[in-house]
Amino acid sequence: MLSFKRLFPVAALAATLTLAAPLQAAPGEKYPQTKTRLLKGRETRKLENEQAQYAINEIYARHGLLFGDMKLRKQFLRFKWYRPEPGLSAEDARKRFNSYEKRNVERLALARESEIGAEQDDYVSPYKTGSQGLVGERFPETRLDKYFGIEIESMSEAQLQYALNEIYARHGFNFDDMDLRKHFLKLGWYKPKPDLSRQQVAATFSNIERPIANALAEQLDWRRN
Repeated sequence: MLSFKRLFPVAALAATLTLAAPLQAAPGEKYPQTKTRLLKGRETRKLENEQAQYAINEIYARHGLLFGDMKLRKQFLRFKWYRPEPGLSAEDARKRFNSYEKRNVERLALARESEIGAEQDDYVSPYKTGSQGLVGERFPETRLDKYFGIEIESMSEAQLQYALNEIYARHGFNFDDMDLRKHFLKLGWYKPKPDLSRQQVAATFSNIERPIANALAEQLDWRRN
């Protein structure tokens, strides 16, 4: 049985990046840089877990996501630019992201995953030390255990994202985000296939991976809605 500590959406006030705010900054925006340029690795690594989550939430808020968490919703409702749209899914909100926002969400999620690395290391996969585990693989259960899905609700948002990315990495998805790509390139089994789209890679998932990947994505959408 997995024993992950659940991480809920962050509604606390987060400190800003120590960067000059661009002209396009809206009143109250803490991380306007996420819509105007790519954040550098050294910048995301300086962020605390709560700061990275706030930056991700702010990107979704810009595009009208109606947060299920009331504290989070009220926090953004203070700003005139936040215009929540009932019925808008996290997936639909993502379709509105500009190219910088899409890649910055990936970078910020990776920063959060690194921040909770100690929490992940507390969990030792029963497959990790056996012959079935790949070197450096954190969630081999997602390809070996068809019952893994029952544990998903107890995972943190960052763990959900990492597990989903790891499934795609196994099948050679060529991540747009260079930091994410470099992270998996350190693992000998990651063989990126630039000619394959996300949908084409997903079509190669095994019968165990496919429902687990869907469950991970659905849980992520539910947390962000």
